[in-house]
Amino acid sequence: MINSPVKTQRSKLLLSIACVTYKPNAVILSKVLQDLMDACERLEGFDTNLFLIDNGPSEEDLRVLQKITRCLSPKFSTSISLITGQGNVGFGKAHNLVLRKSESDFHLIINPDIYVEKKTLLIGLEYLLANRDVVLVAPAARFLNGEVQFISKRYPGLLLLSLRGFAPTYIRRCFNISNSNYEYRDLIPSNKPVEVDLASGCFMMVRMSALKEIIGFDETFFMYFEDFDLSIRLRATGGKIVHLPEMKVTHLGGNSAKKGIKHIHYFIVSAIKFFNKHGWKFF
Repeated sequence: MINSPVKTQRSKLLLSIACVTYKPNAVILSKVLQDLMDACERLEGFDTNLFLIDNGPSEEDLRVLQKITRCLSPKFSTSISLITGQGNVGFGKAHNLVLRKSESDFHLIINPDIYVEKKTLLIGLEYLLANRDVVLVAPAARFLNGEVQFISKRYPGLLLLSLRGFAPTYIRRCFNISNSNYEYRDLIPSNKPVEVDLASGCFMMVRMSALKEIIGFDETFFMYFEDFDLSIRLRATGGKIVHLPEMKVTHLGGNSAKKGIKHIHYFIVSAIKFFNKHGWKFF
């Protein structure tokens, strides 16, 4: 159980959770939300609100979310709200729809392809409550086959990103040292918390006061690099970002270069915006 001071206006602290969907796989999303709400049930010191933001292009996408919601709502204490009608406004802008209205103490940004372990939310919230200088905690992630997925990053160089995204395997092997440094392979996996530069938007547990201070995501990023930009701006508030190995998730996604030409276009456009904003690094 989490023991902490509570705000005077309510008896419990509040965790809000936001998940943006686009043409969701009903089977995967159902399991993602089932696991997530199972984890919420362990938070005795918290109320929890889940927001599903529908960025899908059709009524069928909304029907999928409505069906999942109807199945899950009676089983759990977490309230579920659907946000729809805005169209595909992009990742950051969709998340900001929740950030503007939420008055929670902590906020979880999670992708619809993340399976959380039962104690993951509890561990993250306890760490944030115990470490007031930390504004964001990131989990230890694995692929479905159990392989470690390195989702925390150092500031990237343009050449490295280009090689990772588009170069043949035999060329990428020549740059393993740079790639390992980028992915914190010198420190992760770890059995203790590691302070990192950049967290992945697939799972970010954040102190809401810090998100409010920076006014959420930069909406000029439609897709990709908005999480890196958010990380940099959160750290500029004076807070730390910490990779927390006891927080465990399974991430089914990743690798934008394999998602088709449209995603490659989004990636390149966002990369240019990111480097123009925060400084160009080529190696």
